[in-house]
Amino acid sequence: MKKMLAAAVVAGLSWLLGETPGYGAETKDYDEVMTAMVKKLNDTAAILEKIKDKASADKEQPGLKKVAAEMKELKAKSDKLGKPSKEQEAELKKKHEKDIEAALKKLTGEAIRLSSTDYGKDALKELQNLK
Repeated sequence: MKKMLAAAVVAGLSWLLGETPGYGAETKDYDEVMTAMVKKLNDTAAILEKIKDKASADKEQPGLKKVAAEMKELKAKSDKLGKPSKEQEAELKKKHEKDIEAALKKLTGEAIRLSSTDYGKDALKELQNLK
């Protein structure tokens, strides 16, 4: 589980920070995006926690769509910033790694729980489009 979580953190950082070369963005710009993304990951986990049956899945669908759209916007903003320098990346990792790990752990747990149900699979479809 720990290895899977570590891989998720690395994947999350790579997804968020993008693969394009940096354009000289300042660390604070990356920091703002990462802070917002951690919040969105936690928001998503909180929405998923509320899903207990088909009715609650249907009720939470608009919230999932909204948070997915906001995460796509953050990804686009991150892509525009480009990839941070190695120094910036190390600083960002040091500052955000624990928060990202905690958010992904919650989110992953909820996704695993919901993936074993039909209503949960339907709810998770909205998040699969984030790739």
